Amino acid sequence: MNCKSMVFLAMAAAAFAQTNMKVRFGDGTGLEVHTESTGSNLPVSTSGSDVVPAGYDFHRVVFDKQGALLLGYDIEARKASQGTYRIRIKPVDTTKFKIGGNGKWLDIPTVSGVREFPPLRMGDAVEVDILYNPATRERIYDVLKVAAEQPPARVAPEPSGEFSLENVRVTINGKTVAEQRNAWMRGAAVMIYLPGRGESYLALSPSPDYPLQASGWVDHNILRFFAGGEMVEVTGKSNMLQKSDFGTVWVYHVLESEQDRARDRAVEFSCADKVESLIHMYQKKED
Repeated sequence: MNCKSMVFLAMAAAAFAQTNMKVRFGDGTGLEVHTESTGSNLPVSTSGSDVVPAGYDFHRVVFDKQGALLLGYDIEARKASQGTYRIRIKPVDTTKFKIGGNGKWLDIPTVSGVREFPPLRMGDAVEVDILYNPATRERIYDVLKVAAEQPPARVAPEPSGEFSLENVRVTINGKTVAEQRNAWMRGAAVMIYLPGRGESYLALSPSPDYPLQASGWVDHNILRFFAGGEMVEVTGKSNMLQKSDFGTVWVYHVLESEQDRARDRAVEFSCADKVESLIHMYQKKED
């Protein structure tokens, strides 16, 4: 099966925390994913859920407490025969997904090759190694458990309402670059301009007209995405989404133009009902 990758960057503080994700694939197959450690630091749990449209994989990325990327890999899960399920993990395509650090592009650490597990039944689980420390013998690993089946996802998941940006603070690689007070914006699409990085157009579903990538995510009041290879975090006073706590964010990034650099443009936000309208409006200004 030739699947595209649905990039859902699920933050998991692997050695220190356990993140439980409930994932439903396009044919109804359910999967629960969490990280465990054999070390002395007991995991703590958060929860979330995501729906992967038919023909897509679930993209898993695991970070440590300091934000260092430990491992990224794709998960394919589907029904087999006689009440069994197939789970396969795959390397991330590092030609498409990279992370910036110290001005350099860094390949995402990933698994060495495709691994297919034996047929599993409801409640069965498999493990994916993430990190092993031979000095302490601490092992960090993901647990993938087959969960209760749900009706197939025949279409892309419904957008989680609208973005809600209330008194937001913007940080890039942990450094604050902008803060807004007494400001509250709502819309199904958002444009965020960052000096030196360009414009990032954000939506809660893909666009038929522009190549948005599912490379951002929302966790309660924090929106995270990559711009120019750097991690951007937008933290608000309230939840970033009006109808849910978690959600995948589709991103279209446009590099900064010479015109923007020349006029010393400041950090800028804009909202609209459609991401296509925002892209058309801002790109027309620059033409």
